[in-house]
This record gives sequence, C-alpha cells and structure tokens, in this order.
Amino acid sequence: MAKILQLTKPELAQGQLGGNPSTGGDLDWPKCRTCAGNMQFIAEVPLHLTDLTVFSYSTEWLLLFQCQNNPGLCEEWDAKSGGNAALLSSSTTPLLVPAEGEVSSPASTPFDAVEYDERLTAETGNDDNYWASLIAHPGHYFGKLGGTPVWLQQDETPACSCGAKMTFVIQIEEPAGGGMNFGGGGSAYGFVCAACKAQARFLWQC
Repeated sequence: MAKILQLTKPELAQGQLGGNPSTGGDLDWPKCRTCAGNMQFIAEVPLHLTDLTVFSYSTEWLLLFQCQNNPGLCEEWDAKSGGNAALLSSSTTPLLVPAEGEVSSPASTPFDAVEYDERLTAETGNDDNYWASLIAHPGHYFGKLGGTPVWLQQDETPACSCGAKMTFVIQIEEPAGGGMNFGGGGSAYGFVCAACKAQARFLWQC
C-alpha cells in the first residue's frame, strides 16, 4: 500500500517533519559517530500509517535524525556510517532536546497520508514525470509512505544485522525552501526490520 504525504493542520496531523519531536521520550538523543555531536531531528513517523502489521500501531514510532554539525564530513547519507540514526520508539512523551549542536529543523511540518495508485508509476519504470506530478508543490516537504521507494540512484535497501532485508517505510523529498539537507535536491529513505522489529535504518541519495 503506497501513500503520499499530505500537509495538514496540526490538530489533524499524525506525523511531522522537522521542528522538535513530540514522541520518543524513552530514547536518548542520538550522537554522530564521527564528530560526536548531537544530530538534527528530521521526522517522526507513526507506523500505523503503513501496512507494517507486525508493529503495535498505537505505540510504535519511527524517528529519523542526521548529523548537520559538519555537513558532508560525517557521511550522513550512508545507512551504516553513524552519521544518521533511525530509532523505534513506544513513547508518547516528547524526547528531550539537547542544548548543543544543530538539532532542530527550522519549522515543524505536520502531515497525514493519502493512498495513491503506485502501479501508474511502476508500470512505466518509476516514471519520474508521474512522481514529480504528485510532489510538485515548491516550498513544501513531500514524500511517500510504503510501497516501493523511488530511487535516485541504485537500490540501497539495507539489510538488518539479524540478516533480514529491511522494509521500506518513508521517502522524504528535500524541500525547495531549505531546512533539510539531502545533498541538494535529494531524497531520504527510512526502513525498519519487520523480522526482528528492533532495528531501523536511514539514508539519502542525490
């Protein structure tokens, strides 16, 4: 089941991009493995919006972060470098925001998601023109939930340490107005392991 992210009013939102996390109080704020600085919060995604039936929809969240203290020097695009983090949370209390480092995106963008017919894309080989028509709203954050990622380069679906191939959860398009850095017009991708239900990964391409 594929869904496209849709901006919505805060009182109707089920997830958010940027700003500060409103969940994740059971976690520690992630630090970059390269520079040891606090990472920038990217998104919180309620897994009940996806078709990942192995998770407890009422409590499970995917939180995404990347290092922006030294952009480009901490390999924050790579799923294994330690320059980014994808964390699973069961808390509905806010994660404590540290005082040091580039930790917050400029603004919080609340979102919901609506289904779309991904076959129109897949049947034409991930038709870039069709995908662009779905996200053609300059200055806003857009992307998709579930289905198949629209890769800008080769398929980089990560493998979990348990040996299973991870499941795609979210794709985020870098906003034209700034605030998130995916290499200049890039796309970010979040995954979880539906087998062990204990790990998640984040990466981006441009």
